[in-house]
Amino acid sequence: MEGISLKPDTPYKYPGYYFVLLLLAAVISFWPLSFHIFSLKNDALNYFLPTRYLVSESFHRFELPLWTPYLNMGYPLHGDLQAGVWNPIVQLLSLFGHYTLYTLQLETLFYIFMSGAGMFFLLKHFQLHPHAALLGSVAYMLCGFNIDSAQFLNWIAGTAFLPFVILNYYRCITEKSLRYTIYTGFSLYLLFNCAYPAGFVITLYLLLFFFIFLTSPKFLSNIISNWKSYLAIHLTIAIVFILFSLPAIISYLQSLPLMERGSGAGLEAAMSNALHPFTLSTLTLPASAWKMPGITITDPLERNSWFGITALIFMIAAFVIKQPHRFARFSKWCIPIFLVFSFGEWGGLRLISYYLLPLMDSFRHPANAKMFTVFFSVILAAFTFHLFIIKAINFQVVKKAWWITLIFTFTVLIISFFFPADFFSMPNFASFISNANQSIMEKASLFTDTATFTDLVWVCCIFQFPFLFLLYRFIKKYQCKNILLISVINSVFFAAILQPFTVIKKDKAVAIQQLIKTQTVNGYPVPNIQKSLKDISTDNEKFFNEIGCLSMYQKKPGRSDYRITPSNLLNQNNFWFNYKFRIYQFNFPVIYSVNKIGNQLDWESKQTDSAYRWAFRETKYVTAQATNYSDSVKIQLTEFKPGCIKGKIISSGTAAVVLLQNIYPRWKLYVDNQPQKIIKTNIAFMGFEVPNGEHQFSFQYQSSDLDIAFIVSTICILLLCIYKITEFRKKSV
Repeated sequence: MEGISLKPDTPYKYPGYYFVLLLLAAVISFWPLSFHIFSLKNDALNYFLPTRYLVSESFHRFELPLWTPYLNMGYPLHGDLQAGVWNPIVQLLSLFGHYTLYTLQLETLFYIFMSGAGMFFLLKHFQLHPHAALLGSVAYMLCGFNIDSAQFLNWIAGTAFLPFVILNYYRCITEKSLRYTIYTGFSLYLLFNCAYPAGFVITLYLLLFFFIFLTSPKFLSNIISNWKSYLAIHLTIAIVFILFSLPAIISYLQSLPLMERGSGAGLEAAMSNALHPFTLSTLTLPASAWKMPGITITDPLERNSWFGITALIFMIAAFVIKQPHRFARFSKWCIPIFLVFSFGEWGGLRLISYYLLPLMDSFRHPANAKMFTVFFSVILAAFTFHLFIIKAINFQVVKKAWWITLIFTFTVLIISFFFPADFFSMPNFASFISNANQSIMEKASLFTDTATFTDLVWVCCIFQFPFLFLLYRFIKKYQCKNILLISVINSVFFAAILQPFTVIKKDKAVAIQQLIKTQTVNGYPVPNIQKSLKDISTDNEKFFNEIGCLSMYQKKPGRSDYRITPSNLLNQNNFWFNYKFRIYQFNFPVIYSVNKIGNQLDWESKQTDSAYRWAFRETKYVTAQATNYSDSVKIQLTEFKPGCIKGKIISSGTAAVVLLQNIYPRWKLYVDNQPQKIIKTNIAFMGFEVPNGEHQFSFQYQSSDLDIAFIVSTICILLLCIYKITEFRKKSV
């Protein structure tokens, strides 16, 4: 393998041995989640848990979770790239019951563990020493990206599946193997359906440049002579990916043009949440960025670049030696490229890519590229540690990297003395030490609330310097097993103590889950159409700080100011941001009849008309004079499910009815089992008309294409699982 091979006396143990070690490291590091002691916070509770609860309820009923009437007045869950509808992990967990906080925390741990397992598979393939593979796996699994972003499941899902994509693609190109070509398509499917969309887009470009690198230095002649095989490989990857991702692709192609982020991100939005260069202090002091003076940090992606002090030292050492392996050389190039990209406008690369490369104008968060910086940094560190183990590089090389790391840390420490240290002032510190009645989490909360940038730097230094000096001793004596041990302890220790800053809140998990349980309504109750949406939505944010909005648990079709989903329907945004009209509309129930229909442009002149109930349509759907409709109409809702809304109307004349659910192309209306036109009404909602008499109406969410696509995808997954099980049994025999 290109100049690097295992020594005969260092074979790998059974893979399960290493996975147990990785799992143990993950469980200890994320102890509040592992043992369900404390709860996840922020987006994990406000968005991921309630949407996954709705998804799991549908799957548990063996229904596809396509539409929900309880999110922002009707929302196509299946068209949301981050809701988890097409996430196979969510689907699998949903078969065992409704999503709870405990399920969500287990899913979080799964992604974290898989990031370590994937990195281990990747490094093992290149025949690195087991110590090097373990060092890299733990460093990647417990990196700052995962620690900071654990509350955002789609971000950490990216770190989980990226190693599998790179490994399988490398093998399918270098070995021209059909098996690994299929695995590459499947790995891309996991990344596409589970991770943040930006990670998938960047990965596609990464694979393009990886392919060019692998087929170099004679790229053109290589392509010309092998174009058929390379074309077959990439077509197979595309076909496999499409078959697995078919329901998601169909959903997104329809929904994205109708959603606010479907038309791309503006320049300002695309450059928002970039990595600030000063936060690179977290490379050695992982808590130093939280309250860094002069920097406004609004997103966890912007903060932590940590991937372990040992991995950092060996990564630095890699830049002063010649790497014998091509993949290590590729990694060396990728580190500065992705680092500069993550700086956003500051670095220039993100700006250039925004204008020149397709799809690069479709997402925000340049700091998301930090995932790739960490990924390749860890790979390079593992390769260098392997060279150190087999004594292909000497102590002096690593010593220089150690000194660079120490000087960098001391520089940050010296800078911190120019800023105040509130927590370590005598009154606060004395109170912290002497108060025996406070729990560990209360003390941690007090520290996070009162600590300044200087306090955080000092605390990190207190813990980090002993690790650094122990590392120097072990490196000097070539005690590689001790280097690995101290590296794992270092990563686990800082991941564990950083939990209150990044992942958890002080509320006990059991208390949060009990609160969710008390607010949860099972099934799909028919809403009270005697109540206005204003009344229905009154208590929607009653427990917002604890569990977010209640509508998705209580199964109510109202809405409050908190948007919940990262990307809303454009029609709903047009309605919601028309503040006066929204207030007017919220005085009506979820379904109601109107006496008159006028032009949407003239609504303000009609809102004070107490003699009639008005609805409004676009100019093309109304006449010059307002149309009159029956004022003797009785409406009864008989069914109000995510994909089906039914009821009965009795009217003495032609009735005009408004259903306050967002209009969407998949909705079809049937009156007395006959198709009826749905008319866009009141900016965003569904209106229809029925003649006099008694009539049954039914709104049906059309999904036959998605049903077929889901069956195709599921069959493909089952076939792949059967193949893997058969392959595993053959190897065992």
